[in-house]
Amino acid sequence: MIQSIVEIFQIDANWLIGKGRNFHLEGEIDKDEYAYIPMYDVEVSAGNGAAAYGVAEPANHLAYRKDWLKLRGLFAKDLNCVTARGDSMEPTIHSKDMLLVDTSKNNPRDGQIYVIRSGETLWVKRIQKQIDGSLLLISDNDTYPPMSLMLADHPDIQVIGQVVQISKDLT
Repeated sequence: MIQSIVEIFQIDANWLIGKGRNFHLEGEIDKDEYAYIPMYDVEVSAGNGAAAYGVAEPANHLAYRKDWLKLRGLFAKDLNCVTARGDSMEPTIHSKDMLLVDTSKNNPRDGQIYVIRSGETLWVKRIQKQIDGSLLLISDNDTYPPMSLMLADHPDIQVIGQVVQISKDLT
């Protein structure tokens, strides 16, 4: 059983019993197999809004397999990573979840999750377009009411991109 887990997940058997590293380190990583996606030191609010003060340089980069991106129709040049803060998008997104955002997908489709910016405030919400031209920002957590943003009244509103993956930190 343990050998099957080790082979399937390519992890070190010692790690399963609390010793050593979780992955085998067999030679160097083939850098041509990976795309390095910028991780910005900014939090997007799964709540009432989080301030973003013009972070221009990524704090780090996360490696994604190029074949994984291709399979999903994603292009490294369009991707960024940010961290969620708050509970308004639970149970889908939890505080401290890492979000992979596709900035090429910034024309909202109803019901999808996006990162939205208004001035210096960032949100992560589901979006629904309204007949009057406004955007309804919807939280998955029912304790947070939907927010309506009239685009004509808020020319600074920008849909940054669609959340295409959520990664959870279990520590």
